Amino acid sequence: MNASSSRPSRTPSTTASTTAPGPARPRCRCGTDRTNRAASPEREYSLAGACYLLWGGTSVPTRVRFRCIFCGNVFDECTDRASLRAYIT
Repeated sequence: MNASSSRPSRTPSTTASTTAPGPARPRCRCGTDRTNRAASPEREYSLAGACYLLWGGTSVPTRVRFRCIFCGNVFDECTDRASLRAYIT
């Protein structure tokens, strides 16, 4: 009798994640992506948005760029309204 035949066979778990991974996020050369704490968001506002901020209002930025605090590179930016609303100051 073969020793390997007496052992129960191991099959891959069916509870493993079978979903496709999401889109790859851009990373800087040291491996930081926008969800990492080392990514510093830099907000840009339109002229009207900047004036509104000066008067005490809450303005949505027009563009957010992400800069790595370790290497200093800008590695990602977003301009879509849904993502920009997360970066209201």
